[in-house]
Amino acid sequence: MNQKSHKPFNFKQFTLNQKFAAMKIGTDGILLGAWANCQDCKHMIDVGTGTGVIALMLAQKNSNAEIDALEIDHNAVKDAKRNFETSPWKNRLTLIHEDFSKWNNKNRYDLIISNPPFFKNSLKPNDDSRAIARHVNSLNSKSLSKFAFTQLSSNGRVYLIAPIYQLNEIKIHFFENHLYPSRVCLVKPKPYKEPHRVLLEFRREKIEPVVDTIVIENNTRHEYTDDYKKLTREFYTIF
Repeated sequence: MNQKSHKPFNFKQFTLNQKFAAMKIGTDGILLGAWANCQDCKHMIDVGTGTGVIALMLAQKNSNAEIDALEIDHNAVKDAKRNFETSPWKNRLTLIHEDFSKWNNKNRYDLIISNPPFFKNSLKPNDDSRAIARHVNSLNSKSLSKFAFTQLSSNGRVYLIAPIYQLNEIKIHFFENHLYPSRVCLVKPKPYKEPHRVLLEFRREKIEPVVDTIVIENNTRHEYTDDYKKLTREFYTIF
């Protein structure tokens, strides 16, 4: 369900413009925004918001929350600004054009969420905006875990999605900053395939993590599983 075109993408309660951002809407961001538990959170931040889709999803799910959205790329900021201003929750969404490593909010966040880049140092896209959006030198698990250590409230939670092969590396970086997995969800594209993504929730408290699996499609392309429909139906118009 990746949307590669520049056309606006319509969700049930908001429209996502993606004319300028290098990275268009994809399944990863939707999975993360839908999976994150934000009902008891008052102050949240989406790090590397891009077009703003995750921040908008959180605003839809929690009618009382104030949400900051950090983005370094000026082209993505153009889209996010429009998307926030045309949403029903514009008064609760704050777009911040800033490098997250320079951001320091004196009020701690109850929830920190990020759909971080996947590329390793050897992969440098030609397009500058794409490089900023996806290159690990800008936003990676090590820097994100340090950010979370300083910015997360005592009972707060961190959410991210990543390729499965980066799971151990991510856990090490978060352990170093005294943050521990509390929920882990393995994401399989189809029933017969191995997990290719992992959804993660971290807390300051050490507890036994709840581990489960979600399959996106059945054996036929675009034939989505009941679990995926249940998770995302309050957003996607097709469910």
